[in-house]
Amino acid sequence: MSEKIKSNRPTAYFAAANGFCGFVSYFDKIFAREEFERIYILKGGPGTGKSTLMKRITEYAARSGIYYEEIYCSSDYNSLDGVILQKDKKKIAILDGTAPHIYDPQYPGSVEEIINLQDGFDIPGLISKRNEIISLGKEKKNSYESAYSYLAAAGCLFDNLFKKAASALSENAFLNEAERYLTDVGEINRSEPQIHCLTAFGKDGIKRLKCGYHTDTKAVTVSGSSISRYVALSVLKRYSEAHGLITELYIHPFSASIYDAVITNNAMFTASGEMGEAFICADEYIKPIPNFEDGIEEYERLLSLSQKAFKAAAEAHLSIEAIYKNYVDFKNNDRIYFSLLEVFDKMWG
Repeated sequence: MSEKIKSNRPTAYFAAANGFCGFVSYFDKIFAREEFERIYILKGGPGTGKSTLMKRITEYAARSGIYYEEIYCSSDYNSLDGVILQKDKKKIAILDGTAPHIYDPQYPGSVEEIINLQDGFDIPGLISKRNEIISLGKEKKNSYESAYSYLAAAGCLFDNLFKKAASALSENAFLNEAERYLTDVGEINRSEPQIHCLTAFGKDGIKRLKCGYHTDTKAVTVSGSSISRYVALSVLKRYSEAHGLITELYIHPFSASIYDAVITNNAMFTASGEMGEAFICADEYIKPIPNFEDGIEEYERLLSLSQKAFKAAAEAHLSIEAIYKNYVDFKNNDRIYFSLLEVFDKMWG
């Protein structure tokens, strides 16, 4: 079992997102350099074993009783973008510092250290695949551009539908229902809420990570259309903020102003039905809006087109990975792994 750290932080989340305004990275916030003893930045192409190396480190942490957090890739939910280890108030991060979430040293040597997985490349072999790699790279780039174009169009439509739903929402009636889960709040919280991203959008559509560490928190699902539930959560966020009740906000990947969940002192209001024990249907508190359903249908069509484009980009990426895997000496990764374990053992004993 990993060491238990008293914290509101989830142990698995995303550090980047595909949103209405393109790709957004939260790496500088999550991997704030001043908070870590050491930060190891992995550099290397696709298929060079960055995610595998980080998964091996989490297995080591679990065996050694070291608390760890897993930061997942928003484009490939089976891969890791980073790992945070913590013990005795000392934190170490290992992260993927390659595009699109480029992360470079600000305090090289004193805090950050670059680990170059390209040292294990078979350069002549990769040169022989030059044209194929370039062609797949262009295909991947074009697919991503299409995906972000559809997302941008969906974002414009979302904003319009959100404003209409917000003006039609009976706020007082909705809050009266929500207040049933806000009783006995205890001490008022005035600290700055933590913000996390537990949702990603990519080749498989919306992916939500479960935040199971809130075992003592009442989970309430705010259900409804793909617009109304976020309008309701926005109202709840504003109300809870005014009363000093918020402890955490889970932002949606599409925009930092859309909330997947609002965590108060004793309740978690979420847009994901997988988590909720109780339900509030936001649609019941919104007055009829002309042509609203048609707008939602078009919005979801644009998201579907974006998802298909992300899937095409992912397929091109996997093809590039398949090439690189044939020209990488993974024994080099083994050497890196064991050298990192030596660092951990010296720091934590």
